[in-house]
Amino acid sequence: MFSLGFLLNALPFVQRWLDEGRVRWLLTAWLLNAATTAGHHVTTLFGAVFFVAPVIVASLVAAFRQPLPDEPPQHPSRVTWAALRPLVVRRVRRVLPATFRAARAPGR
Repeated sequence: MFSLGFLLNALPFVQRWLDEGRVRWLLTAWLLNAATTAGHHVTTLFGAVFFVAPVIVASLVAAFRQPLPDEPPQHPSRVTWAALRPLVVRRVRRVLPATFRAARAPGR
């Protein structure tokens, strides 16, 4: 119970790290995760799969749906082959920063 409490309190900081990219949120999540591991190592192993992974996926989906400030406000009424590439590029640009933050450690 002790370690699960720390793990669940670390989840909002993981989501803030993915959304905003501030190192402060990442360090807080790491410290709470270290306390989780100190309490019980299996909670950290299973918590990464069952708790942290859905938070990462939810953050990526939210970034996928949130338009960037420099994007055009309207979408094409019909998706054609000519309009498909700009739509895909737009969505990839939205998700790329959060994906890189989820996949790498800071300072690299």
